Amino acid sequence: MKENYYLVTNQAEDREAFKRLSNSSILGLDTETSGLSFVDDNLWSIQVSNKELSYLYVSNGEDRFYPFLAQLLKNKDILKVAHNMSFDMKFLWKAGYEINGTWCSYVAENILECGKYSDGNYGLKPTIERRLKIELDKSIRKDFYQVYLKKPSQKNPLGVLNPSYFGINKEWTQERIEYALDDVKYLIDVYELQAKQTSKEMLDRTMYLEQELVPVTARMEYRGIRLDEGKLEVFRKKMEQKVNAYYSSISNVLSAPYLKEKAKEYKSSIQEYREWERYYKDVSSANNKREGRKLSEESKKAREFAKNLKPPKPKEVVELNLDSPAQLKEALNIVTRRQFESTDKKVLAPFANDYPVINDLLELSKYGELLKFCKIKEKLSSDNLLHPTFNQVGTVTGRYSSSDPNGQNIPARSEEGKEFRACFIPKEGYKFISADYSAIELIIIAVASGSTTLLEVLKSGKDLHLYTLSKMFRVSYDSLFKLKNDGVVSPDAQAFLRRVNETVYLRALAGKFHREFLEGMRDFIKTITYGLAYGLSSFGIAQKFNCLTSSADRLVREFFDVYPDIKRYLDHNGARAIATKSSINMNGRRRYFNTSAISLQKARELSTASLRISAMAEARKEESRILRQGSNYPIQSTCADIIKLAMLLFDNKLRKNGMSGDEGIVLSIHDEIVAAIKEENVPIASEYMASSMANAATQILGSDVEFDVKVKVSDCWEK
Repeated sequence: MKENYYLVTNQAEDREAFKRLSNSSILGLDTETSGLSFVDDNLWSIQVSNKELSYLYVSNGEDRFYPFLAQLLKNKDILKVAHNMSFDMKFLWKAGYEINGTWCSYVAENILECGKYSDGNYGLKPTIERRLKIELDKSIRKDFYQVYLKKPSQKNPLGVLNPSYFGINKEWTQERIEYALDDVKYLIDVYELQAKQTSKEMLDRTMYLEQELVPVTARMEYRGIRLDEGKLEVFRKKMEQKVNAYYSSISNVLSAPYLKEKAKEYKSSIQEYREWERYYKDVSSANNKREGRKLSEESKKAREFAKNLKPPKPKEVVELNLDSPAQLKEALNIVTRRQFESTDKKVLAPFANDYPVINDLLELSKYGELLKFCKIKEKLSSDNLLHPTFNQVGTVTGRYSSSDPNGQNIPARSEEGKEFRACFIPKEGYKFISADYSAIELIIIAVASGSTTLLEVLKSGKDLHLYTLSKMFRVSYDSLFKLKNDGVVSPDAQAFLRRVNETVYLRALAGKFHREFLEGMRDFIKTITYGLAYGLSSFGIAQKFNCLTSSADRLVREFFDVYPDIKRYLDHNGARAIATKSSINMNGRRRYFNTSAISLQKARELSTASLRISAMAEARKEESRILRQGSNYPIQSTCADIIKLAMLLFDNKLRKNGMSGDEGIVLSIHDEIVAAIKEENVPIASEYMASSMANAATQILGSDVEFDVKVKVSDCWEK
């Protein structure tokens, strides 16, 4: 075994390791486990190192507890560095260990190098290679795992019946010990480089927030959430009926024309094939008459030529497979007499009002996705709870990503989305409390751009989108407000309707009058307003509303005439992103734009015309991407930081005021926080949530902004 590598298997060795490690100010930490689920899998080993000395504490899935190791982990004055700390935390908590004073090098690497690499390049192996120029051999890891059993009647080493249990080999060979300890030995060096870079690049605020949030995220995953299986089954059956109904309806519309066209093609193709068969038969027959004689070169060539002419034997199409994108596209093109490039929702959506079958396809897609969500039941752990995985650095903006379920994809406001969310429930004796920010992106834009107009409208309580329309089309706000709420068509409202029709044509509003027309225009302007925060272009708006790009472009220009400060702010963000290949938010978080394309200026200087044209096209495409993402990154990522800070403040208040570990955040989706709280603690916890969310926004945006956060109390997950 390598020098200063040690195996710990008993309390005496635990005590000796403690004596030699307890004076350390920083320790590297890692674990090996029998799988990825802290509920259903077990801790196999714990590795600790201060660089000079490295110890592997053997657990082997057994109830082994090392009291002196526990003291090291609990000591907040000793910094523990782990790569993917939240994963290790959950297994350590399950084994009875408390851990304080932590640094997650995986989270840190994502913050420091955000946008530079693909997701897989923030793992431990590439991080150590990049930082320390040391290549780790991960091939040995495969040797850890073996199939213990194949018969369900047998028990695995943990005493659990399982027909296909995979686990770590219990034998700790020298090679395996060294593999496990090699990982942990380098973590301190990685931390020191990361800490230095954090200070140099002035990312201290972002790093502090994210590192403090690691245990909050781990606790969120650890608590889990209940699933109302009965309600989910009712929902599943309902979605299944919807899917079957739309599937049948679409098939009825598309199948007959499609099969008729395919029958024509088959008739033509089979006729061609049979003609070839006759021709080949004639050639072969002529050659057969020469049997016993040597074929001439001409005869050989004739037969070979005939063989090469063989067309593929056509297959008769007897049904339309709607699950085949190629067949579906062809059927749509036949029925609509259009040439759709694909059946992607973005391609089809603008034509939903023109073709009922396309509307049905979009509905089928929606209900199909909801039906897939019903498979969440398969993700229940043995404790009968769902334990979603939250990656706190899962996006470049800093927003969480999640899986099992992917909460970001659950519709928030549709009736079906609400019905699915209602399947998530708190434990007995608990309530859900939840809150989100109203128009947080718009407040961020107003503050960051210095748009006093937008900020004053938001503070006034007026309908922002009606206000924007009134300014764009030079009519009074009151006239539009009365038209929307009371149906009163004043002379000013008539002027509005006339000016809109003179300016743009929106197919979706054709045939709508007065109040309905105003509602449609309000939705249009709302999309533009919020779309600014997410990089929505005039082309994207035109697709969404099935209107001319020129119409969408004109309305965007009119919008910016009302809010010129916002236009200047977004342009500044985009120009800075192109110049520096990076973008920064109001809290100091930064992302980089990694591009392989050469700059537009260098592309123009290429001597070969074909290369120059190709390079310039690629450079413009990349510049457009960076411009769009760079313009909106500060808005989206500032929003993410406000939510994260609110989570941290709320979690700290709960812990400071003695609430149990079972009480706390269970979900964080977009700008929404959901917590499970004991019924008797709901009033005070609701106050904590409201104040934490308000304080988080104030800390990042400034004291001039007031936030009225309303907390909802419920027996299920509601939006």
